[in-house]
Amino acid sequence: MVLSLEQSRLRHALPIVARRAMGFTARHRFDELLLMAVRHYYGLDLDLCGVEHEILDDDDQRIRFLPWFLWDWRAAVDEPSVGEEFLVTCEHTSLDSRLLQGLCDSFVGFYLALDSATRSGVWLLDMTTGRRIHVADEGLEGELFEGQVLQARLVEIESDSELHFLVDAVYAILPPKARPMIEAEMRSLLTPGCDPVAEMKESANELIVLAERVLEALSRPPCLTGPMAPPLLLCQTTVRSEEMNALLDAALRTKELDLAPVGERTFLWRNGDGLPLGFIEQETTERWQLGAISRDHFDTLRNKLDPEGTLPVPLYSLTDVEAVAERWITVGGGERWIEWFPQVESAVRDWVGFWTQGWADRPVLSLGHRTPREAMRRSEGRRLVERLVREFEMDYHMWFEGQTQEDFTGLRRELGLV
Repeated sequence: MVLSLEQSRLRHALPIVARRAMGFTARHRFDELLLMAVRHYYGLDLDLCGVEHEILDDDDQRIRFLPWFLWDWRAAVDEPSVGEEFLVTCEHTSLDSRLLQGLCDSFVGFYLALDSATRSGVWLLDMTTGRRIHVADEGLEGELFEGQVLQARLVEIESDSELHFLVDAVYAILPPKARPMIEAEMRSLLTPGCDPVAEMKESANELIVLAERVLEALSRPPCLTGPMAPPLLLCQTTVRSEEMNALLDAALRTKELDLAPVGERTFLWRNGDGLPLGFIEQETTERWQLGAISRDHFDTLRNKLDPEGTLPVPLYSLTDVEAVAERWITVGGGERWIEWFPQVESAVRDWVGFWTQGWADRPVLSLGHRTPREAMRRSEGRRLVERLVREFEMDYHMWFEGQTQEDFTGLRRELGLV
């Protein structure tokens, strides 16, 4: 990559100018502003020692908080930002002044990659302004690919009628499927007729964590439903009554309910196609469990079992399938909802499979907060990801009981390790 002299000068000077601005905030009169900014950003009342320990000494928090404090935050609408005050109250070279003005005007934005980054840089679509811009930064090569969304603070500098875009900080690289969610968020944030950059700066602290929320949403399994109209909201209650024996015997005798025995005093209630919809289980002489895979089915089971309404039925508990899946993951089996109801088992396996593949797009601490998919682009990252996948398969093999193929989690196929 060949950079112009001006581009090289700008890139070299940018971190130096930013460090000078941070040094400017070390003056005592900024202590109160710093505490106010922490309260605004985190909602926390900390003293200076707490700010230094909890925020400034933490690399992740510092890279999020300090640029926002310097270039975006204002103690009041009519007051300058810390960076603007530094710009006008201290002496600077012409180059430093241009960089400082660019930093003061910068914002945390989202940029759609129009091609894959190379050593010559990458073309981006600014999703805030709609402008098409070129960032000449070889550091994005092998990290940013066409269709992905870059969340970053870019600094725009004009020099000899030429625009330069410098990367001050990269906060996230989101997969292409994140684009609709980001576009929806931008539509709700930006007001037609208003200055989009000003609105982005006002919402900067929220936008910095938006990428994490988007990644969490993308990796979250969808709401699980059954093959029938009612959602799979599992209903269960405990009934204590001597009348249950007589009611159950009557139901078996009249065939009002299609009850199939699965134990000595445990029955599955089935529909006309033989698909189980609920269960009746005797735990002790006077203690019974009634359950069904939806509230509607539970009401039907109860009404058919006790058409006169004489049975004292207490409030029932509701459990969504996601909770069943999480218990299954933790315990590794023994869930009667899964053992007795094939539609629940199918939904849970889909849930687990979706969750597992979503792991590929979640940042991992041991990968330097990169996602496994991002880490795969470099040889050393690929080796780390392969080791993590092996550990994942060993630790959670019980999730996928009965699946014997080599890539039983689907992670190797998802990450290109097969």
